[in-house]
Amino acid sequence: MKAFCLSGILLLGVVCGCSAETETRIEVERQSTESAGNSGVVIDKQDGRVLLVPGAEKQDILNGAIDTILVENNENAIWVRIPSDDYSLVSKGDIIRYFGKGVTAVDASFPAQTEAARIEIRTPADWSEEERALLE
Repeated sequence: MKAFCLSGILLLGVVCGCSAETETRIEVERQSTESAGNSGVVIDKQDGRVLLVPGAEKQDILNGAIDTILVENNENAIWVRIPSDDYSLVSKGDIIRYFGKGVTAVDASFPAQTEAARIEIRTPADWSEEERALLE
């Protein structure tokens, strides 16, 4: 019985200790009504487009390790051309949702490419000032 109680206390300590750590990964949490392919984490920005993946390590985004992130996300990455008014509002690490113009065409390339009629920032990136400076 003592061993059982001790095991329970140790397990509780591990669980509580792990939950106190800072988040190191940014993940898209999908609602049950959402399409699987219309949201993602911004890992790069270029020429009016954002590169989205389902999830990425914060440190990889900070280090610009795009190739590493693409290997982890394999076929789930997509370049999305977004409206010019929204481009300056989006930051690396943001979780965004995009909406196409009717039927959205996806170019056959890797990463895939498409165009959005509009976007919404679901979760803004949570960077410290030092981390923001690294991204620029």
